[in-house]
Formats: sequence, C-alpha cells, structure tokens
Amino acid sequence: MDWTAIIDQLGGGLSSAVIAGLAWAWVRERNRTEALTDRLIEQSNDHAKDAVRREQDVLSTLKQLEQAIRGRSL
Repeated sequence: MDWTAIIDQLGGGLSSAVIAGLAWAWVRERNRTEALTDRLIEQSNDHAKDAVRREQDVLSTLKQLEQAIRGRSL
C-alpha cells in the first residue's frame, strides 16, 4: 500500500494522514478481533469435546457399577 498516494487522494495534509492512520488502525484491530474470535471458537469446540468425553466416561462407569451391583444380587 502506498500511503503517500492514499493521503494525496484524500486531499493531503494532516487530516488526511489522520484518516489514513485511523483506517489502518481499524483494519489491524479488525484482523486482531477476527483472530481472537477464531481462537475462542476453537477453545469452545475443545471444551465441548472434553465435556462429551467426560459424559461418556461417567456413563461407562455407571454402567459398569450397575453391572457389578446386579452381579452381586443374583
């Protein structure tokens, strides 16, 4: 990106430089926000997978316990 050309197209001067700087800062912040959102979604998916695994472990343990109890009562 040629910042000099962009500032010239905006009319030059300090106000044009400020506008270009704010636009650049907005683009950087938007990219940062998108990256953070992607990481948050990944973390959320990982937590959901962990919760499903824990639930399956609990169900498996309960089934084993139930079988052990039924085996003793016979």
